Order: sequence, then C-alpha cells, then structure tokens
Amino acid sequence: LFLAKVKKTSQCAVDMGGWTIESLWAQGVEESWLVRVPVVGSLPFHLVVFIAWSLMIVQVFYSLGMSIPCGIVHRDGSQLTQDEKKTVKFCYEIGELGELRKVFPGGDISEAGYAVPLAKRQTHGGALQSLADAGRMMTVTNLHPGYLRGIFGEKCSGQAYAGNLHVELKRAVGKFAVFRLFEASVQPVIQTTTLGLAWGTARLHGEQGELDKQTVLSIGISLLSAIAVFAMDASAVWNLYGLVQKLGKLQVQKEDVLKSKFQGHRAGSKYRKETANASPMFMSALSWEVLDYHETGREVKLRPGAVEIVDGFPMAPIEPTGHIQFQHYGLVEQNLDGEELPVTMGETMNTRSEMQKAKVTLAFFIMLLAFAVLLVAYAAIKLYMITKVCDYGIWNLSGCVDMEDMQS
Repeated sequence: LFLAKVKKTSQCAVDMGGWTIESLWAQGVEESWLVRVPVVGSLPFHLVVFIAWSLMIVQVFYSLGMSIPCGIVHRDGSQLTQDEKKTVKFCYEIGELGELRKVFPGGDISEAGYAVPLAKRQTHGGALQSLADAGRMMTVTNLHPGYLRGIFGEKCSGQAYAGNLHVELKRAVGKFAVFRLFEASVQPVIQTTTLGLAWGTARLHGEQGELDKQTVLSIGISLLSAIAVFAMDASAVWNLYGLVQKLGKLQVQKEDVLKSKFQGHRAGSKYRKETANASPMFMSALSWEVLDYHETGREVKLRPGAVEIVDGFPMAPIEPTGHIQFQHYGLVEQNLDGEELPVTMGETMNTRSEMQKAKVTLAFFIMLLAFAVLLVAYAAIKLYMITKVCDYGIWNLSGCVDMEDMQS
C-alpha cells in the first residue's frame, strides 16, 4: 500500500506546478553525493522504496532455507553411507538435559540432524529458531542464547566443540544482516525520507503543510526498537564468541593432557574393553564410518601406527583394521618388543582453526553493526533536521536543500 501511494504521487499535482514526491526526490539527489553514484543516482524514489522493502523478503527465504529438510546427516554434516541409508533405524533416549535424542542401534549417539538448503546440518531446535525469527516470536528468540548455553555449556562439553559454536555464531551474524540490517536499519531511513518529501511537496504547492505526527511517532519508535535489538544481538554474538573461545581452550587443554597420558603404548599389546556400553570401531581415526561395535570384555590388539588425539578422543589403531576410542580399554598384556606408537594430533572439528575463524566472524559482525548503527544515526539526524531545521523537509549530508526559489 505504501509503495502504491508513493508510485501514485508521480501522477498527481501536475496542474499545480508539477512538484511531486518523485520530482522533489530527483531535486534532492541532484544536490547530494548520490548523484555521483552510477545507477543509484538516477533511480526514481518508488523504485528505491521497492528495493528497500524487497530486502525484507530475504527473511522468508532465509527461514525456509534453514528449516526445510534435505536428508539425514551425521553430526559433522557428512552424508550417511549407502549402507546406513538402507539399514539405519533410529531409537530414542533421554539426554542429560531431558531432551529426546535419536541414537543409532548399539548406543552410538549420532546427534542426528538433517541437511537444509542453507546449511550442512540442522536440528529441530535450530529449525524452530529460524521460523521463530521470521515469525517475530520474541519469547523464543529471547530465550535462544540461554538455550545455547545449556546445550553447549561446560556440563555438555563432552559433546560440544568450538566448531559447533562457530556455526551458531555465523548463523547469528547472518540473522543480524537479514533481520536487522535489511529491516531495522534501512526502513527508518526510508520512512524519514518519505516524511520529508511529502511535507516538502505540500510546501512547494504553497500550502502550510503539517508533519504527520503519527509518522513521526512511528519513526521514533522504530529508532528506539532498532537500538534495543542491536544491543540484544551484539550481546548474543559476543557471548557466542566467548563460548567458542572458552570451549576451544578447554578442548586444546584436554588434547594436550591426553597426548601426555597415552604415550608409551606398543604395537602387539593386548587390551580389553572395560566400559559398560557398546563402543564403535571406526574405519579410521578421522572417519565417522562405523565398522563394528565392541561390547564389554572384547579384546583387541594394537597394530603399528599412531594414537591420534581427535577432538579430545584418543583413537588407537587395532588389528586387522579400524580405530577404537582408547579410553574405553584397559591393558591386558604388554608387548615389550613391539614398536612404540607415537601420539599425534588429528582433528575433524578443527578446534584451533575454528577459534581463529571465529575472530574473523566477530570482526565482520562489528563492521555490519557499525554500518547498521550509522544508518540508524543518519535516520535520527534526518528526522531532527526535517522537523526542526529544514523549511522544505529535504535534507542530506550536504545540508538542507534550498527550495525557496522553486516554490510554485
């Protein structure tokens, strides 16, 4: 409706001197820095409004792109193998926080999620959050940071990695661009510009003209709302960044301790599975492909290779093939003549790399936030200049546009 009204004014008041919102916009652009910008300087005002409002449609595509399932994946985002697709059937168990988890038969928690068009892996909670953002479900969105702290906090650090949190950090920055920059920052600028153009058009037609008080109030509320949501988003992003670094440091420290703990093991030594639950045997130290499950009492023998500390788990090579999570096994018989297995570091979650990338993500967010704040500040200054200073309601960075000689 707003766009239609703006477009309609280009056809009105021609007999009264020809001044319309469109022609006044063109005059204002001629006296501003926008005239030097290719294409932008020649755009009619109704098209500028259309582009600004079109940016909000991105919110719908973002939410759908983050919630429409495209297939089940592992917790690292990798696709299921063909055999898994044919045979896997999910069972359920209650997690530490009371949540319902899907698990593979044998007890190997997959933290099953699904691929979505805009992400390798999504969960039901994440999909709900994306839809809640688009639906302005403030109760859900305000509780989201607390939900993340519960899921990825120290109590669950055994299943959380810096990479998991960095994914959430990038999503938070993406949502800021889609929901704050494209809406909360741009729309007040469009509103104040329209307010000034409408008032200026009336003045140029010789009318006294009055500013629309409801529109002024609406713009004021929009500016205050923008400041509030910017503060909330900045706090959420900073907390997520801090959690990435905190979990990353804990993970690195844990890996360093494990590296010292698992020195001195030799090839040919025999070990027995001691823990109660079945443990998976993986294709390799860096693979999520499960070859078998070992029950309590199962004996294995180490083969030459390296004990790799992968994402906080010591992965040991066994005969004839495969890798086990070494912390679940106890020594039965030491082969003193066997080759000593070196301890190396291997990652699938790239903890150290994710910690560094999180710094880049934070820097990018700061730039977006600064730009958004500048837009809101510009809208606030423009509102003041229109209502208090400029006689014809036309203001840009060059100052009030002088329309005295053009009044009809």
